Amino acid sequence: MLGEPGSVVSWWLMPSGEDLQQLQELIDRIAARLESPSFAPHVTLLGGVPVEGDEQVKELLLASHRLAGELPPLELVCRDVLGFEPWNQFCLATIDCRELAEANVRAQRRLRPGAGEPSGAAFAPPVGLPHLSLAYAECPSAEERAAVVAAIKAEEGGRLEGLRFRATSLSMWHTSGGFQGIPTWRKIADFPLAGS
Repeated sequence: MLGEPGSVVSWWLMPSGEDLQQLQELIDRIAARLESPSFAPHVTLLGGVPVEGDEQVKELLLASHRLAGELPPLELVCRDVLGFEPWNQFCLATIDCRELAEANVRAQRRLRPGAGEPSGAAFAPPVGLPHLSLAYAECPSAEERAAVVAAIKAEEGGRLEGLRFRATSLSMWHTSGGFQGIPTWRKIADFPLAGS
């Protein structure tokens, strides 16, 4: 349950309308092929923030609302399809968007106020870039992962690389439990970006 020890929240930039439907269908197809869990299409703005207690949850909800009011809708462009060792970067498309680095810095300031002044944009390693997750999976070997990512790129890359979509909301998600927890992930709140 959110607010209990070990709870983690993440903030996702979410598409809407046809963009949401198209990306959800893509993620569902890949998940079915891999027999892995599906999830909502998103670009993580800030992830893995530990939450302890209802008071902190309330503070984060208020800070999320304020942050969303500072951010314009973002035009995101999918670039390279890549894969990495952690389950949460098994297969992804890097994202091109000039404003995303500044949005990440603002998110760090608002949503991790005790962490000090951010030195710059910080996206999860090893990719270290903003990205659209395409598949979450645990893979026994680098060779197997490379083969699966190459197959996804061959089958879906033509539709994906260069795909543009608009992020119109900032969503706060309860993302505890790692790979095994994916089926229990839940949206806590959705905040429209300024001018959406």
